[in-house]
Amino acid sequence: MCAVSTNLELTTKFGISEDRVFGFWDWVGGRFSVTSAVGVLPLAIHYGFDVVEEFLRQQQQQQQQQQQQQQQQQYQYLSLRLHL
Repeated sequence: MCAVSTNLELTTKFGISEDRVFGFWDWVGGRFSVTSAVGVLPLAIHYGFDVVEEFLRQQQQQQQQQQQQQQQQQYQYLSLRLHL
């Protein structure tokens, strides 16, 4: 048996040893939870690790694209400010 929890004390009392608990931070939630142990473990159990690895790879690509877009927008903004 394994668990996904922020509370190792309670999982231990429940009978699950710490080495079988996938921990995560208590602030994890929303869009971040699906790519943490909270979301990845159930996805991997249900769909398999190959599907989860592909999912995480695509998430990483999307994040990189967003960062590039933000950098480009910041560059454009700074360029405009310098020319005023």
